[in-house]
Amino acid sequence: MNSPPSGPLATLFQAQGRKMTYAKGELLHLGGTLPTGTYMIEAGFVEVYSLNKQDERSLHFVFGPGEVFPLSWILGHSRGNIYYEALATTTVWLLPVAVLESYLNQSPEAFDFIRQVIEQSTLYATRIDNLEYKYARERLAYRILLLAARFGEKQDKEVLLPSAFTQQRIADSINLSRESVSRELDRLERRGTLEVRGRQIVICDIVALSSELDEASGADYWKALGLTTDNRD
Repeated sequence: MNSPPSGPLATLFQAQGRKMTYAKGELLHLGGTLPTGTYMIEAGFVEVYSLNKQDERSLHFVFGPGEVFPLSWILGHSRGNIYYEALATTTVWLLPVAVLESYLNQSPEAFDFIRQVIEQSTLYATRIDNLEYKYARERLAYRILLLAARFGEKQDKEVLLPSAFTQQRIADSINLSRESVSRELDRLERRGTLEVRGRQIVICDIVALSSELDEASGADYWKALGLTTDNRD
C-alpha cells in the first residue's frame, strides 16, 4: 500500500503549495501549454497518455503518491499532445513554478544535472511517441522534425539535417525498412516538402512536413526551430 509522500521535497509542496482534489476521469493538465505549476500526488493515481488524429489513446505511464510532474517546463517547453488524467479520486499539491525553480537553484550544479536527466527522459518518451504512429509517413515526419529541432541548421527558411543521419540510420530508429523510408522521402520530395541532397536531408517546408502529424505537435516543432506563425509561411 502506498504511503503519503514525505521528505524535504514533500515538505516544500505542503508548505507552499495548494492542495487540490480531482475526481476520477478529470484532467489535471493538457499538453501543448506550459503548466502554471508542478504537481505532487498525495493520494491516488494519474495516467499520462497521448491522442493521435483518430483520438486513439496511447498510455505512457502512471504516476502514484509522492511522484512529481510535469517537469518538462524546466527545459522551457511542453511535450506536445500529452494529457494527465486522474485514475481515481486523486489529491495533489500544486506548487508554483517560481517556487520550485528557486528551490532547485539553491544548488546550480544539481539543477544542471536534473536538466540533463529530464532531457534524456524526454527523448526516450518521444521515441515511444514516434513508434506509436501507425503509418510510415507519420513515423518518418516525426523523426525528421525531432532531429531538426535538436540538431538542424536553419538557413533562411530551410532546415538542414547533419549528413550523419543517413536514411538507413533513420530507418533503424523508427523500425522501418530502408526501402520504406526511401519511398516516403521520394513522396515528400515530389511535394516540395523536403529535398535529399546527396546524403543530407533538407526540410524546405516545415509547415507541410509538420502537417503530416497533428497540429499540436507541429506547433511545438515550429517553436523549437525558431519559426512562429508570423514567419513560417
